[in-house]
Parts: sequence; C-alpha cells; structure tokens
Amino acid sequence: MNFRCYLVYSIFCFAFFQGTQPEEICGIFEEGKPGSLSCSTNIWNFVSLQPRIEINGEFLQFGSCDSAGNECSSQPGYLTKLETEPGSSRKKVTLYIDKVLRTMTRSRCYMDYRPLSGQDCTIVVYVKPSLPVCQPPVFSEDGTVSLLTCISNRVYPKGKCNFTLTDGKPAIASYLTVRAENKNSSSFAGDQEVTCRLSIPIARADEGIYRLRAEVFPDIEGIPDSAKVFAEQMAPLHLMATALYSTGENNHVFQFPMTGKLKIDVHITGNPPPNRILLKVSQDNSSSPVPVSSLEYSTTYNSTAGSDGGILTLVLSVGLEYGRDSFYSLELSNGIISPTQCEYNFFLNVSGVHINKPTCQPTVFTNQGASAIITCTSDRVHVKGKCHFTVMGSNSTIEMHATMTSLNKKSTTYPGDQEVTCQLLISITGAQEGMFWFRVGIIPDLPGVPDSAKIFADQIPGIDLSPIRLYKSDDTDHVFDFPLNGELKIDVHITGNPPPNRILLKVSQDNSSSPVPVSSLEYSTTYNSTAGSDGGILTLVLSVGLEYGRDSFYTLELSNGIISPTPCKYNFRVTGSKVHIHKPTCQTPEFTDQGTSVLLTCTSDRVYLQGTCDCTVIEEISEIQKKVSITTINSESKRYPGDQEVTCKIRVSITGTQKGSYRFRVAVSPDIPGVRDSFKVFADLIPRLDLSPSLLFDPDDKDHVVNFPKSGDLHIDLHVTGNPPPNRVLLTVRETASSSPVAVSSRDFNTSYVTTAGSVGGVLTLLLSRSLVADRDRFYALKLSNGVTGSTQFQYNFSVRESQDVKQEQVTEEKKLVFHIGLGVGAFGILLVLAVAIFFAARNCRKPKKDPHDGDYIMPCNPESIWSDGQWDSAGGTAQTEQPTDIDPSQDYVDIDAENKIRSPMEENIETLPMTASSTDSSVQLTSNDSKFTTDVVAIQGTPGVMINRSSATDSSVQRPTSSSGERSALSTDDRVSI
Repeated sequence: MNFRCYLVYSIFCFAFFQGTQPEEICGIFEEGKPGSLSCSTNIWNFVSLQPRIEINGEFLQFGSCDSAGNECSSQPGYLTKLETEPGSSRKKVTLYIDKVLRTMTRSRCYMDYRPLSGQDCTIVVYVKPSLPVCQPPVFSEDGTVSLLTCISNRVYPKGKCNFTLTDGKPAIASYLTVRAENKNSSSFAGDQEVTCRLSIPIARADEGIYRLRAEVFPDIEGIPDSAKVFAEQMAPLHLMATALYSTGENNHVFQFPMTGKLKIDVHITGNPPPNRILLKVSQDNSSSPVPVSSLEYSTTYNSTAGSDGGILTLVLSVGLEYGRDSFYSLELSNGIISPTQCEYNFFLNVSGVHINKPTCQPTVFTNQGASAIITCTSDRVHVKGKCHFTVMGSNSTIEMHATMTSLNKKSTTYPGDQEVTCQLLISITGAQEGMFWFRVGIIPDLPGVPDSAKIFADQIPGIDLSPIRLYKSDDTDHVFDFPLNGELKIDVHITGNPPPNRILLKVSQDNSSSPVPVSSLEYSTTYNSTAGSDGGILTLVLSVGLEYGRDSFYTLELSNGIISPTPCKYNFRVTGSKVHIHKPTCQTPEFTDQGTSVLLTCTSDRVYLQGTCDCTVIEEISEIQKKVSITTINSESKRYPGDQEVTCKIRVSITGTQKGSYRFRVAVSPDIPGVRDSFKVFADLIPRLDLSPSLLFDPDDKDHVVNFPKSGDLHIDLHVTGNPPPNRVLLTVRETASSSPVAVSSRDFNTSYVTTAGSVGGVLTLLLSRSLVADRDRFYALKLSNGVTGSTQFQYNFSVRESQDVKQEQVTEEKKLVFHIGLGVGAFGILLVLAVAIFFAARNCRKPKKDPHDGDYIMPCNPESIWSDGQWDSAGGTAQTEQPTDIDPSQDYVDIDAENKIRSPMEENIETLPMTASSTDSSVQLTSNDSKFTTDVVAIQGTPGVMINRSSATDSSVQRPTSSSGERSALSTDDRVSI
C-alpha cells in the first residue's frame, strides 16, 4: 500500500469513527422554561460568533456578537452576550433563550459564518410528569403477589418510575419489581402517559403495615431531581396472617346431612385471603390425621366489605364414608409469617347421633325471689343427653350458687330420639351484684364422646343482679297525714333485681328512741314492676291498728338478698290528726318600688297552728341571699276551718345586684319548737328571676345626628334590653364637643317605655321639647339604669343640628317688624285720639257714689278701674315663669322614690319623670305619671323570670313638659326619629 492509499484510508477511518461517536449534551431543559447555549474560541478577532439551533433539520441563527462585543444582535425571545471565560483567554458568546421548545434538537457554533468543529451538541428537552394517581394495592389471583399501579397522564419524552419503602420491615424492599409502560397520552397531544406497576411477592413476608412512595420522572439520563414528581396519597399495604375470627369458633359438632353434602362457614381474618388450604381427617382424636383428597371437598371465599377478613365456605362431598364418626382439621394460610398455625377443628357425626341446638327461655325468679331458674330444651338427642353450663360473667363466685339438672324424655317431634330439658337453679341470697351470662350446652351421654361434641344454644341467657335501692336517694323523710278512714297508702319508687323479698317496718314515737317492729297485721305491701327497667313501685298500706292522733316515726327496710354496702331504708313521719301542711303555690314575681325590688308572693292554704316561711337562693350566691327579706303572714284558713293560711311575702332588692339568673326555693313549715327541717313543704314550681342591666340592643346604635321636625317636638326611639325596665334617667347637653355637660331640665324632655313581646327589652321613647330648638349644633348624652350592675353602662350619645326653622323665623320676624313699624306709626294717631276721649269719659266715673236709699256704693264703670283701690282681684291670675336650673353633671341619675319625688342633690324646681307600679293577678303595670304611658309586665306561670310582653298608651294626647316660657304644647306623635 503506497502512502497515498494509506493517507486516504486514515482519513476515512478518522471520519467514520468521529461520526459514530455520540455528541455531547448541551443541557437538559424543561419545555417552556428559559435556557442558554454557548460557543467559545481562542481567536480574539472575529466578525461574528454565534450558536445556532437546529429546528426541523436546519440550523437557524437567533443572535450573534463580534469580537469587540459592539455588535450583539438578538431576535425577539433571545438575548446574546459576549463574555470572557474565567481563568482563560477564550471568548464566549452565550445565547439566552426565553422558552426552550422540543423542536430544538441540536446546537452548532459558527464563527464568521463558518461552523466550528468539535462544538456540536445535543439539546435534551423534557416535560415534567403530571401528578401520579395511585390505586389501592390488590392481590394476584393466587394471593402470592401484591400489585400496585400508579398513572401519570403527561410526560415527555417517556416516563420512568421508582418506588421506595418508607414504613415497614425493610426485608421486603429487596423483592420489589417495577415496570413502566408508556403510550400516547389521550389528554395531551404529543406527550406520553406512563403506567407504573409494582409487584411485591408476599410469600414469607412479615405481618405489618407497609407504606410506599411512588415517583415518576422523564426517562433521561442525568435528569435533575426537580423533574421528579411524587404521588401525594398512597394507600398502605396491610399484611396480616390468616386466623380464626374468634377463638371460640372451633371444635364444633356437625351432623352429616342425608343429601351427602355438608356446608360449613368459617369466619376468618387475614390479608391477603388464604391461598393454602389443607383438610385432614382422623377416625379418633388421638390418631394422626391424613390429608383428604381435593375431590372430596371444595372451598370458596367471600371477603367482608370494610374489613380484612371474610367467610370461607367448606363443602364436603359424598365421597366421605357415611356412618362413621370423624375428626377434621382445616389448615389455612396466606403465606404471611405467623407465630401460630390457623386450624379449624370440627367433629362430624355420621353414625345416627343427632343433636339439635337447645333453645332457652327467659330467666324467672322463684322462691319469693330467693332463687332464679334458667330452662333450656333440645328436642332431639340420640340415646340420652347431658347438660353443661359455663358462667361468662365478671364474677365467677355465682357458679357456687348454681346447680344443673338434666331431664330426658321421649321426643314427640323425632320418634326414637330423646328430648332433653336443662334446668339451671341459681341461689340469689348472698350473691354479688353484677351481670352474669350462662352458656348452656348439651352433649350425648355416651362413653368416650369428647367435649368438642357439645352443642351450645345460640342465645346466651343472663341474669342482672342488683340490690334494692331507692330510685332517688333523697326520696325519704316525708311527712304524711293519717287519713280519716284510718288507712294510709304510700308508694315508694325503688330499683333492684330481683324484687324485694325481705320487708320490715319499724316505728318509734320520737326520732331519738329505739324503733320497734310493727306487727304484720297492721300493714301490707304490694310490688308492681316497671316495664323495661329493673325497678318498680312498692306500695305500703298502714291499717287502722295504728294509734290515731299521735305522731310516729317509721323506717321501712327493704332487701332482696343481694349483697349491698348500704341497706335500703325509707324513713317517713305520720302525723296523727292535727299537723297538716299543704304545699305553697307561688304567684308570678312582680317588680315594685319603681323596679328597684321584686316581690314574690307564695301561699299555703292549710297549716296547723301557725306556719313560717323560708326562701333559699338555689345558686347559693351570698350577695343575692343577703338581699332577700321574708315576711310571714298567718290568717284563718277559709277552706280549712281551724287551720291557718300562710302568706309568704318575699322581697328581693335589685339595686346593685349583679346580672344573672336567680332561682328561689320557697318552703313552709309549722311554727312549732323542735320541728325538723325535713318537715318543710316546698313549692312545686321554683320561681326564677332573670336580671340584666339596661343596655342598647345594638352597641353600635349610637352617635346619631338628628334634626328637629318642622313642627312639634323631637321624637327618638331607642331599642334597649334589660330586666327590669329602666327606672332612672339623666339627659345632659353640651354646647360644643369639648364643653362640659349640663343636665337638661325635666320640663324640656320626657321618656316613655314600651316592652317588646316575647323578649326582655323594649323601646324607650325620648321626647325633646321644641323649647330646646337652637341656632347651633348641640351634643346630648342619655344615661339609663335599672339598678342591675354589669360590665358596661348604658349611654346613648346623639347630636341635634342647627335648626333651619329658627333662621327662617328670624327672617320672617324681621319682615314683619318693618311692616309693624309702619303700621304702628299710622295707628298711633288714632290711638292718641281714642285715649283723650276715654280720659274725659272716665272723669265721670271717678269714685263710686253712695245710694241715698240703702247706703251701698254704685259702681258705674268697670270694677277693674283705677278707682277700685285694689278691692277687686282678677280671677285669672298671672302665669309664673320658672327657669330651669342646670343639674350637676356629677350626679348620674334622677332616682325615683315611692312618692314619685326626686331624691338627688339637684334643684327642687326640676321636674321628675317617675314611674309607679301597680300589680294585678297576672301583670305588673308601670305608669309614667307625666306621659300617661302604661306598661304591662307579665310573667308566664311556670316559666322562670319576669318577662315584659305587652304595652299600651292610656292617653293618646301626650302632654309636652313645661317649657322655659311657661307654655305647654301637645307632643307630636307623627314627627318621629326612629333609631
């Protein structure tokens, strides 16, 4: 080979191998995100250096720079920069791309419009996978593998998967198998949909909960972690070895049916379902079992929804030898490691020995409740049957009190077999309290029959034992009047099972002496149980044998033999013929003293001799208890001659009381020395008083600006809450926002209150007299109180704007003044002429003349003439004008006493706005003495508290307070500002 051929061959080989080597990767870019490409050279002078991008097989130019960096041009969406590589003398041109596209496949560097060798590279573009959605784990048909599937419907170019074990025993992690399947996405054109499949072999795996994390990422080498997407929610894999649902569900006895097939349902738990099933049989329980051919039995499994378990059904076929007893063992496994083997053992009776399950009757008490009997019956047992029982209660000592009896007789339903009746007799006396269950079983009475052949009743009979107790522990120490017919009937509510069987009545003439038993001839008892409960009513009847007219103290002792830490005793007192007390009845509480106190009246229409009253605040609040005063009034009873009627007047002061709900328990007792508190008779209905301070219904309903109407007075409605209604009011005014407030005279304003039906509150109406109209803005503050204290104080602020009517009246008056001056000048002359004429006419009437006949004076002219010498008084008089006096602003309220007088350090010429209270049988009426408004306060019988629910106005012509000029005008009910 000559030199030329060698040279050509060398060039060919170099070009071949150079072309087959893979290009370098320019970079891995996410589609639609920014990226950059670079070209570098050690040549310092060049006209243009640029990286071009291959799109659809053609390298396109998007920007370039010269060696000086003065000529750098870029297309829209691109930016070109000239840089010097750090630590070298090479110059580099970088093309910055706003959005990388998947059509960009390669990059090639050009200098002075010629490609540079060795700088071609591949552009790798990917799309980040969408969030994968994973399905719950499922098991293969044979149950040996768990399958988990996750799907991401968008990735480019292709997707890859990985699963990581985050919780569980790590040994299983080495057996995970992952497979990724890609196909065209149906939701995103041009992209791929990847399905990740995880296979977990579970044979010989440990029990437990395994949690896995799935991640999906583009199938590109060197893909960054930011391109990986993890599934958010993945159902855990729960592995549990097969086991019987209940340990007691074993060792059953089955009768082989005449059809030759036996169907047995076995309740099991485990996940996955059992996949290894083996049935073994032996002719007796001591010999080694042998496997049963799979042709002689079959199994099916149905899982139970919502649980890791189900029912395995075993069907035995006719291949089994009939007429021979057999012991079977069914072994179940799902491959999960378990410390114990799951075995279901049962006995198959095929030799003619038939046993039907016994049925049990409800437990009944006998021997006056001293014992109980449970009876169970099986209508078919071959040869004979024998009964067994097991105590399942918490206290096994009851077993010492129980004996079982087996009674066999010929079965009427199955000729040739026996009917077995099992009677379990339980002694109650001395037994502990508790709930006890008894499991009753029957077994053939044959030698060598194992206990596993027992047939148990489906229903487990039980007995609930509890000692006798009073239904309510405080239902004792009652007082009864012995009736005139000489027989007293008392009902005592008790609980306990069985009913009481030991009853003893004792009596003493006083509470300190030792009681003695009452003869059974003098009393009797009956007991009626309450349906659906362990209790009832014991009725005690005292006969005429008791001494009449003498007080006696009784104790009724009850027991049913069940051990109890405390005996049941019912104490009561019987009054012979004198001491009678009827329960008091209470009227609706009413407010008195202008709402500063509450009066509660309770009456008992029958008390022997005299009675005394007592009232207790149930809430045990010492503050309100100290404000309770009780007055007892005894009078002769009209209904029961010889006895007294007791009226309890209970007054509660409200002023300064905290807000809240207070209940009062009222009692009446005989006013006799030595009478115990237990003899008090309480009212059935407990009155309740609800107190709350006067407040605005809406705390933000304030700082309003209002105007006087064109005519009449200013009418403002305020929605307030509180019980009782407000009884003290103060109105102050300021000429400016910063000036000190002064009190407004009560002549210039008025208030009325109307309650809202069905609520503790109402509408307070404030009426400002027209005398308060001013030519400037004024700032008012209204304070209300009902004496109840709270965390906040009622204050309603409002301002009244400058009155436009005053300005208009001033202009009108000025015009009238000019007219009147002109008119007056013209009329002056006429009046002067008339005055002269009157003067001369009056001279003729200077002094009265004396009648010469009777001596009386004759008054020829007006008795009010200048000659009357003051001997004639005018009947009309002169209206006196009173000027309002400012109230000291330090005084918060105007208090109102019982005589409707003001009790305050204010001036005496300030009029008050009192409200008086008058009571009826069903209401309390609050009346404003000035405005003639009335308010009915009604309390519903049996409902706690005092509730205001209706109002009325007794006078539709409401009079305005006296103004500073002494005039009084009717208030306008049409011009109203409702706030």
